[in-house]
Amino acid sequence: MASPSQVLAILLFLLLCFPLLVKPAPGENIAVGSVITADKSNREAAAWFSRSGLFAFGFYPVENEFAVGIWFVPNNTVIWTADRDSELLPESSKLNFTEDGLQIPSSNGDRSIANISTTNSVKLASASMQDCGNFVIQDVNNYIIWQTFDYPTDTLMAGQILVAGNKMVSSVSATDQSSGRFQMVMQEDGNYVAYPVNAPATSAHFYWSSNTSGDGYTGILLNEDGDLFPIRYPNATQNSTLLSSATYLARIEPDGFLRTYNISSNSMQLTKTLPADDFGVNKCSIKGACGPNSYCNFTATAAAADSISTGFFQGKADCLCFPGFDYTDWKNRYMGCQRNFSMGQFIKDNNISYSIAKIANISWSDDPYAYTDDTTEDECGESCSEDSNCYAALFFAHQRCSKQRHPLLYGRLSESTVAFLKVGSGEMPLPPQSSLGEIVDVVPKRKTLFFIFAVASALFFSVAVTIFFFYKNRSPSYQKLCRNMETGLAGGLAPRSFTHQQLVKATDCFTKSLGNGSFSTVFKGEIPLNNGEMMPIAVKRLDEKLSEETEKGFRTEMRAVGRAHHRNVVRLLGFCHEGPKWLLIYEYMSRGSLDNLIFPSDKTQALPSWKERANIAMDVAKGILYLHEGCETTIIHSDIKPHNVLVGDDGTAKIGDLGLAKLLRPRQSKTYTRQRGTFWYQAPEWCREASEPVSPKVDVYSFGVLLLELITCRTRFLGERVNDCVILTDLAYKCLMESKLEQLVPAGEDVDKVELKKMVMVALWCVQEEPGHRKSMKEVVRMLGGNMSVAFPPDSVF
Repeated sequence: MASPSQVLAILLFLLLCFPLLVKPAPGENIAVGSVITADKSNREAAAWFSRSGLFAFGFYPVENEFAVGIWFVPNNTVIWTADRDSELLPESSKLNFTEDGLQIPSSNGDRSIANISTTNSVKLASASMQDCGNFVIQDVNNYIIWQTFDYPTDTLMAGQILVAGNKMVSSVSATDQSSGRFQMVMQEDGNYVAYPVNAPATSAHFYWSSNTSGDGYTGILLNEDGDLFPIRYPNATQNSTLLSSATYLARIEPDGFLRTYNISSNSMQLTKTLPADDFGVNKCSIKGACGPNSYCNFTATAAAADSISTGFFQGKADCLCFPGFDYTDWKNRYMGCQRNFSMGQFIKDNNISYSIAKIANISWSDDPYAYTDDTTEDECGESCSEDSNCYAALFFAHQRCSKQRHPLLYGRLSESTVAFLKVGSGEMPLPPQSSLGEIVDVVPKRKTLFFIFAVASALFFSVAVTIFFFYKNRSPSYQKLCRNMETGLAGGLAPRSFTHQQLVKATDCFTKSLGNGSFSTVFKGEIPLNNGEMMPIAVKRLDEKLSEETEKGFRTEMRAVGRAHHRNVVRLLGFCHEGPKWLLIYEYMSRGSLDNLIFPSDKTQALPSWKERANIAMDVAKGILYLHEGCETTIIHSDIKPHNVLVGDDGTAKIGDLGLAKLLRPRQSKTYTRQRGTFWYQAPEWCREASEPVSPKVDVYSFGVLLLELITCRTRFLGERVNDCVILTDLAYKCLMESKLEQLVPAGEDVDKVELKKMVMVALWCVQEEPGHRKSMKEVVRMLGGNMSVAFPPDSVF
């Protein structure tokens, strides 16, 4: 017979293990230690259910794998997904509710779903799936310290608030919950807007707006009546108990529309669509429904008119290429089109050979580099054909002609425009006819350069002689650059061409210097907008005595920045090239470069707060990730450092100065190139004697150094011995090993110690000597965002 002490020990063991042995009933609190398992044959074991059974949190199947999320059980509609862009999980994966949050054990390191920092005084106690569609985790005092309502993906539930600065991003499709093409953002100015992902947050790209900017709103609430209601948060508190059960949900769907559904009857009934789509016939009103250089054409079926009365839609929206373009991906026509000829094909054997395609009733987002008023339709087409900068022109009914380069964005049918597109002769595929868009004419244009030159020489001989001697030694490189400049910008939103005189006026004769570089000076200026307001700009003027290497850097910067459009990459607004005058026009960043903020020359100047520096770190990481993985071509920046990070009034950080960038070819992951960048931020592989290819991991190394400088507000070379270290990376590793991380931050600064440790470990992973040991920028972003656990970095070179 067991002794009383043995019985007590067994009872105690059973009590401790009880959460592992018994699955909570629907709606009951989930205790620390509870586990669910991905299992197709037993969905009950794969999820925790709400009390009503209408919502479940756990593993949902995606083909033969699983993701973690929340779904509306009656029709399996997913309303939230954890770490939606990460790899899917295999069957039999486990999700543990631990004292640190929700963890998925893995041989490659635990994957965190909710990485919740705790202290000795605050302990996690329970979690629950609530009937309002919110999954919450509470401490021992029943305070909610983490909830899915704070991290929306594509869906907003009744009672949920979308706080300013947050957004909802559509899914790829009904079966693929990873991030899609459209987003709805609650802006800091109180306006909530919808526009394509990765497009600039400007009105030109919005396809729907609440028009509530300046009204003091800091959040939007989906109320119990299914209306999106602007609020002044945090005066109105987001609380999962606002509604005891879900009544409505609103979601931005793969086609870009925000649709609201009534789910109070345990089914999904459509109640509202933003923007209004008139039973589906306005699908082409969504900017981004079709990619660059294509236009959206809606085709209704014979039954479509009858379906309006019933609320059902029949018909489809198709994406068609403009003449001179082919689909980037025939299987995914919405991705847009690319040119099937190059500008170089226009010049052959001293002849200019191309055609002008004239199309009625077609338009696109008008972003011209030049326009003329009081002109005729024929003059508009002729003007584009004779302008080497012009790839397309639009003629409007009010007799305005606008000329622009490509890409042509947000193509659509329009009853009041005529489009002219320049295409290679004999290479113009005609797009399918539409009810409005119609190819009216194809006008061949052939002019012999020899004849033009002979006539011009006879009339302007003296001018020709002057130009010849002036450009004798420089013309080859300039001609090459002028031909390549336009094609180099093909991948991005076309920057505007400025004249030098316009920039002289904009910069007040280049009197307001913002700073100097090795081969350039940056000036502040202003340009007028269409509404009469003045927009500040930064004008980068290169030295007129350009070397071939500097010209190459200019071309690289044009190509790289011209095709990069991300909120954390400085936007190129325009350029100017007139003879020896070379200038780039950028958006103005009011707070200047990061190095002036964290290494101020005036020691009395206040440093950015810990929160500001953490936000800047995430902004820079996202910007580098975009350059590495978000562009059509992988871009290695090659010179990541605080001097090349600019900060705006709102604290947003953006990467600038891509003059040393290296653009990789498609499917190329490494390249051989000369040494680039600034010594203190260079990865070791730049400096090795043996010839070694470099990869995007050189930017990861530079970011690691920058991150440590952000954390400490100290330069990498300390200048004096600190804790027996003179190099910042050495000091960081030593403080991490000795648990003295407080020595790294400015004296007296109040920092989040858990976040500090995480950021230091991420930085040390980035500065590993071997490129293969460094994390990718995608992993860095996930670790900084708390979506991936951070293992202790190895002692590599410290």
